[in-house]
Amino acid sequence: MSFVVSANYLERASDFRWLFRRDSEDADAAVAARYLCCEGVTFGDAPEREVGFGCEVVAFCRDVLTSRPARFDVSAFQGLGAVQLRFRTDKFLTIEGDREVVALDFLELHRSGKLYGYAPKFADAADREAAAV
Repeated sequence: MSFVVSANYLERASDFRWLFRRDSEDADAAVAARYLCCEGVTFGDAPEREVGFGCEVVAFCRDVLTSRPARFDVSAFQGLGAVQLRFRTDKFLTIEGDREVVALDFLELHRSGKLYGYAPKFADAADREAAAV
């Protein structure tokens, strides 16, 4: 089972800044949350269900929790490249360096709107690997 995660396109001014749903559910089944911790994340084009609301890119996640799990040790990810992210129209970029991120081991979405990624996979690295094949 996987999940679709996006900004709250239904109520953009809400304190519940994020939406999540199972990928097999309709967009109207999305649940709003103040905080999400997502595991096994890839970014991609939004399903048609979300596009109708002006949402073009979403996170596809293996698992989603509405609070930081006890087993989640941020310090363990420091050496793997924990990064702060921002969203720009159609992609997720690092705050420092403007590198496009295409996947993450973990993604934290905070009530403040801040996004943090752990163990990022970058588009430029994926492009080099694809060209080498």
